[in-house]
Amino acid sequence: SRFSSGGDSALEERMRRQVANGLGGFPPIVGDPDVCAAELVKLSRAGFAGLALTLVHYTNELPLLIEAVLPRLARAGIRTPAGAARSARDKVPQ
Repeated sequence: SRFSSGGDSALEERMRRQVANGLGGFPPIVGDPDVCAAELVKLSRAGFAGLALTLVHYTNELPLLIEAVLPRLARAGIRTPAGAARSARDKVPQ
């Protein structure tokens, strides 16, 4: 799996949950890209305008977040793709 470092998977899962709970109090968002995106959509619809994410294996998980989760958020209408956001900012009068 892209999320595995080759170590103890039970330990990694426990670390994910502890990090997620310790850094914000929300239940951890753990799962495949569809599950993670769905949870982030729920938070958005509950009124959250932003949040901070922590990844247990940053170098392994960040590409998956970018390639698989962020496009799902854009399709759900809660994230503007980076290029579009830059274009919109350029149109704001100074």
